[in-house]
Amino acid sequence: RLYEQALGATVEEVSRIPQAPALILHARLRLGSQVVMISDTTPERPVPRESSTMVMVAFARPEEVDQAYASMREGATILMELGDAFWGARFGMLRDRYGIGWMLSCMAKQGAQ
Repeated sequence: RLYEQALGATVEEVSRIPQAPALILHARLRLGSQVVMISDTTPERPVPRESSTMVMVAFARPEEVDQAYASMREGATILMELGDAFWGARFGMLRDRYGIGWMLSCMAKQGAQ
């Protein structure tokens, strides 16, 4: 539900691991015209809580990246506060409450149409 609220994702499918129903075997999220597929690992195949992997989402409008960052920051570890980056993007990085790393970006200038 976090990603629905923060990213405006639409959950198209969720399959759970039968032996551990709290875990997701496969989920399909739609972000605009793009699809992101996610899954948890099984209990017998643990992975580090944190890794160097990051998911990058580019937004079309500054208010979208602002809303996503604000929604995802609760319980998150902030890696880079959202702000105007030297390359012209509005950009921020965090590791969400589930340990997933995110880079959130918008190339549109704040207030530009």
